[in-house]
Amino acid sequence: DGGVRHLLGDATYPFDVMRITCDDADGRRQTRYAHNIAEIGLGANVELARRRLPARLGARRRRFLGFWHGYAATRRRTLHVGYDMKSWDGVGFHVVIGNGQFTSGIRLSPRSYPGDGVLDALVFTGQKSDAYTMMPRIMRHGGHVPDDAIKELRAKIRFSVEADRPLAVIADGEPFGTTPATFQVVPQQILLKL
Repeated sequence: DGGVRHLLGDATYPFDVMRITCDDADGRRQTRYAHNIAEIGLGANVELARRRLPARLGARRRRFLGFWHGYAATRRRTLHVGYDMKSWDGVGFHVVIGNGQFTSGIRLSPRSYPGDGVLDALVFTGQKSDAYTMMPRIMRHGGHVPDDAIKELRAKIRFSVEADRPLAVIADGEPFGTTPATFQVVPQQILLKL
């Protein structure tokens, strides 16, 4: 009875979602939705490597080995990131598009709020070794920004990410496809009951 009465209340938090369009394995454009964080480059490579490892290794070992396998497979790439009416061109090894802040307990996109009608992007432009040298700051509640080796971008409408070769895209921990990819803000589509 108490739970039902609580559901009748009007205390809700409206969540934005991301409409993501990218290429599938056959090169066809597909559109799917996500609510939290999308990753291109290193983060996607790590997740895909972790999924290929046998379950008998256990979750911790798969995370550890997945990171190093994904790290070895990652290269710095020439990127073009469009956001609203602006663009950024440069070289990077990891792109994070954040609607929410946390993924797997890590505050990867610390300036993102899922109900603000904005997407945030972090483009890791430094050396690939930043992936592990920044880890202590990332693990300490998202202390990796601001940093000269991370380009921070915000979009009220959409991001587009292209690279000099197709890069894997994951969102909310699931493989979505490859670049070129677009990430569009769809404001306040989910009402979370508080």
